[in-house]
This record gives sequence, structure tokens and C-alpha cells, in this order.
Amino acid sequence: MDLTTIIPVCIAVIILIVTLVIRHEKKRTGLLQQMASVRGFFFAVKSDLNILPPQAGELHLFKRGHTRRINNLLQKPVDPVTEMIFDYTYVTGSGRNRYTHKQTVYLFQDSRNELPGFELRPEHFFHKIGQTFGYQDIDFDSHPEFSKKYILRAKNEEMIRKLMTPDLIAAFEKEKGISTECAGHLLIIYWSGKRIAPDQIFEVHDRVQRIHLALSGRNNFI
Repeated sequence: MDLTTIIPVCIAVIILIVTLVIRHEKKRTGLLQQMASVRGFFFAVKSDLNILPPQAGELHLFKRGHTRRINNLLQKPVDPVTEMIFDYTYVTGSGRNRYTHKQTVYLFQDSRNELPGFELRPEHFFHKIGQTFGYQDIDFDSHPEFSKKYILRAKNEEMIRKLMTPDLIAAFEKEKGISTECAGHLLIIYWSGKRIAPDQIFEVHDRVQRIHLALSGRNNFI
């Protein structure tokens, strides 16, 4: 096959891939808009990053990469708690090493509570190496499974140990790959690199909302 044949074929394949991606994104947006309407959430296809609370700038997720975007925003501002669900993307690297990270983020801003800042994310091999060089990881001897699955970091370890009740730790143990970050009144929960399917968006919302309520001390896990 010569270049005069290969080039048109490559172009056709690229156009097909782009078309399928656009169709998939439009379908996702349409389904999420329907779900938002059913649950009484405001919906926006795209949103400016300025919609995030000021404390968002303190969170690890929103510091990563470049070309940060918010799409498919579902928002429910009900005083004193504002809830947001959105697709968040950012880019790392450039050129051939460019990679776009996509995840669905659940955000809670609760003016009634100010929690100590912390980061909880799945623990990986490189975290274990980092610990030998002093990289912080708060472990709980009473919950080895939790300590094995997650790395937990915070400026005030004593306050975090009081915050992480046995029931709350057990709730995190039930999840797989969950990441949680907190700064004052702001809490975000997400699965790094994973977007939640539209038909599961509120099923997952109800689960993470229980974590939010437990952290705020207004709910008990069963």
C-alpha cells in the first residue's frame, strides 16, 4: 500500500474516531442533563473555573496539570450546603507525552462546618517508597486494611485521628479507588481518572453524600 492510499485511510480513521468521540460526549451531556432535571439540579454544559469556591485552590486535584476545564456541571445551591457534580479535566505533559485526565468530582461546600484539611487517596507502590524518605502517611493500627489501601496526609495528624472514626474508616474501606480532599468548609470526592456513568451519577452521589454527612458529624454509617 503506497502513501497515496495510506494517507486518505489514516485521515478517514481519524475523522471516524473524532466523530464517535463527539457523539459519545453529546450523549453523555444529554443524559446528565436529564438526570439533573429529575433531581432538581441546575445544569450547565460548560462552566468557568471561577465557579469553584476560593478554597478549591488549596486542594491537590485543582493544582495538577494545565488546561483545566469543567463540563457537565450539576449544581444545587441550598443554604447552608452547596453541592456540585461535574466532569473535571486537566492535561499533563505536552506533544507526544500529552495526556488528558478526566474524572467526575462531587463537591460539597458546607458553611456550618470547618473540617481540618486532609488528603486521602489510593496508596500505590511509589507512595511506599516515598514513606522510606519521610513521605507522610497516617496509618491506623486498628484498621490495617484501610492503612493498606489508602495514603492519608494532613497538617494536623491529631485532629485527623479524631475525625476518622471507626465507622468512617469502615466506609472508606468499602470503596475502591476513592480520593477525598478537604479544606475548611470544602470537601471533594472523586475517583482519579474515572468518569461516572450518567445512569450511576446519583447512585454514587448518595454514597458520597453519606461520607460528607459522616465527616460533618450528622450521620452514622450502618
